[in-house]
Amino acid sequence: MSGLVFKRVNTGQIHRVDLKHSCESKKHTVCSNHFKTANLLIVSTSTVYGEPYLSYLKEECADFFTNAPKILFIPFARPGGMTHEAYTAKAKEVFAPWGFEMRGAHEFADADEGCRWADGFFTGGGNTFVLAKTLHESGYFKAIDSVVREGKPYMG
Repeated sequence: MSGLVFKRVNTGQIHRVDLKHSCESKKHTVCSNHFKTANLLIVSTSTVYGEPYLSYLKEECADFFTNAPKILFIPFARPGGMTHEAYTAKAKEVFAPWGFEMRGAHEFADADEGCRWADGFFTGGGNTFVLAKTLHESGYFKAIDSVVREGKPYMG
C-alpha cells in the first residue's frame, strides 16, 4: 500500500511523500526493496526569489519534523564551493529559531554515529556530483537509507 501527497506551497515547490509498504510474500515484482515507512519532504529549491533562505518552508518543516528535534544536516553538495562548516552554519541559523537542534554530518566520527544522533535529516542542495560522491565515500548513503526506511524523516 502506498500513499503519496504532493502539495505546492507559495511559489516554491514542496512535495511531501509518505510511503508505506507491506507484503506477505517477497515473491513479487512491484518492488525489490522492503521498507516499513519512508517520510520524505522533497523540496525543489531552498530559496524563493526575494525571500530569505528556506523561509517559505517554516510551517512545512514544523509539521514535518514534529517528532524530530535533532536534525542532521548534509552539507556535502557545497554550493559555490562553500565549506561544510559555513553551509551547516547557514542552515542552523534558520532551523534554530524554529526550535530544532542541528549538526552537520561532517561533525561526527562516522555515518553511523551521525545517524544514531539524528531524529531527522536535511540534505542541502548544490553540486549533485560532489554530494553523491561524498555520501558514498563517507558511508552516509547507506546509513541514511537504512534509517529513513525505518521511518526517520528526510528532507532534501
